[in-house]
Amino acid sequence: MIVRSLPARFGDCLLVTWGSPKRAMLIDAGLGKTYAESLRPALVQCRSLGIRRLELVVVTHIDRDHIGGIEQTLKLQHDHGLPVAEVWFNGEPHLPRAPVRPRGVEQGETVGRLLRAQSIPWNTSLAGKAIRIPARGPLPSVTLPGRLRLTVLAPDLAQLKRLADLWPETVRSA
Repeated sequence: MIVRSLPARFGDCLLVTWGSPKRAMLIDAGLGKTYAESLRPALVQCRSLGIRRLELVVVTHIDRDHIGGIEQTLKLQHDHGLPVAEVWFNGEPHLPRAPVRPRGVEQGETVGRLLRAQSIPWNTSLAGKAIRIPARGPLPSVTLPGRLRLTVLAPDLAQLKRLADLWPETVRSA
């Protein structure tokens, strides 16, 4: 397994490759500029190494410096040549209670619209529900193709409730 931290100015953009045949996963994508500056070239390089898709795209949270490049990655799949097999992202539909308004923060909502429009599986590895840890019991884990096992470490229900409380305020300020 190789974990590459791509230049993202702020935030994170991690590209993970593993297995034989080679497979890839993206964790966050920095700011919007990150796609053109460092992520697109890395994805094109993956394609030249025989990688045929992104097995998983993980959006850890909705700060711009983590989600900004995700929008471009999803919109421009034809450009970099790696279709997305699944996305893990806790958007408005996954929050414990519906916010006052039926939409979330601008970039979070854009990513959600792109996932629906392109019929990209959204949190399907964990039954389409919020990606979170239980109050008790074992941490959820998923094995991706190529035998890469992922274990979910956060968030918990309390953190998702705080996000649900902040969602409408963030929409108003956006």
